[in-house]
Formats: sequence, structure tokens, C-alpha cells
Amino acid sequence: MRRDPDEEARAAEFLGRLRAVLDGVDSDEIDRTGQIPEAVVQQLRDIGAFGIKIPREYGGLGLSQLTYVRAMEMVTSKDGSITALLSASQSIGVPQPLKLFGTEAQKRQFFPRIAKGGISAFALTEVHAGSDPANLATTATPTRTASTS
Repeated sequence: MRRDPDEEARAAEFLGRLRAVLDGVDSDEIDRTGQIPEAVVQQLRDIGAFGIKIPREYGGLGLSQLTYVRAMEMVTSKDGSITALLSASQSIGVPQPLKLFGTEAQKRQFFPRIAKGGISAFALTEVHAGSDPANLATTATPTRTASTS
């Protein structure tokens, strides 16, 4: 795999800022309280941590999957709760499906908001699916409406 010098430079800068944020995190406090302090979440927003793979033209960092994995490795070594926040938001939340399947209008509408730190998620409520979205099922039941066409 050929490395892109621009990507490497931008990745190094971002990962350095991420390390600085993580150095100030008190993981014991997060475990005790069950809450990530808003100040930490804001710092993550400020450095673009919610938009690692979102293209630059939409306000994200436009970094690669490799850089995303390196960032998650760094975060995981510090705090599991922050890992869950950043990872779920970017991997199974809105950004990845939007990047793969979204229309241009949808990308223009949602990417900038997410890149600035709007937290997205993917919720499974299916009784028999658990965390297996491939097992989700749905049914449609016709109902009477006030007007029929």
C-alpha cells in the first residue's frame, strides 16, 4: 500500500491533537460517574474527532480508514467509553452509511453537522436480533384510511 504524504501529515497532526485531549481525560471519573464530561466531548468536537472519515468538502477531516483505526486504537488505550462514543458515531452511526449510500443532497445536509460533533448512533430494538442488524424483520399491515386512491 502506497502512503500519501499529505494524508500522513494531516493524520500526524490530528493524532497529536487527539493524544493531547486524551492526556487530560480522567477515565476513573468517567467510570465512577458513567458520564463523559461535556468539556471532553467539546474538545473532541474542536479537533474534528467526530469527522475523521468525513470528506473535507463537507467539513470533516477527510482522513483514511487507516487513520481512523489508529485513532480508535489510541482512544481505546485510554478510555472505553470514549471509544464507544467516537466509534459508534462514525462506524455504525450516520456517517458511514451516508458516505456509501447517501445522495449528494443528504451529504450536504448531514455531514457538516456530524463533522462538527453532532453525535449519531444506530439503535437496535429488535427483540430477536440483539446486535445483529441482519436479523431485523418488519411487517406491513394494511389499515383503513380516510381516503383511498
